Amino acid sequence: MWNIRVSAVILHKGKILMVNHKKQDMSYWLLPGGGLEVGESCEIAIKREMREELMVDVIVGDIAFVVESIYESRHFLQVSFYCQLPHPDRIRLGNDPRIVNFGFISMSELNNIVVYPDIKSELAFFLQSGKFKKRYYYKKWVS
Repeated sequence: MWNIRVSAVILHKGKILMVNHKKQDMSYWLLPGGGLEVGESCEIAIKREMREELMVDVIVGDIAFVVESIYESRHFLQVSFYCQLPHPDRIRLGNDPRIVNFGFISMSELNNIVVYPDIKSELAFFLQSGKFKKRYYYKKWVS
């Protein structure tokens, strides 16, 4: 089964915005975003997901990178976009019960969290250099 996910790459004061998901006994961090609905553009999906998850509006920019993952019988394609967050001080948890926390994560904090898909090294490179090495990555969803 194919799942297309969009996500936002938001940098603020040298840190990247991430959300903490909790499902059953699993807790992990990922870029904010979610599934693309039929008939919905990527830009509209990111704006909808940011309102649902973090109660904020964003300005969607260009594609940052794409990551492909396979987990059991599910095939994920995540398209991540550079986004601007005009009011980072207004973030608060939205209605998604899976999201239990959010935060601006520093490069050193990346080492202490679980990230799905495992793009920690790519995010660390971005935090250090301000760019991604490539536009496409293949990463397992669960290591």
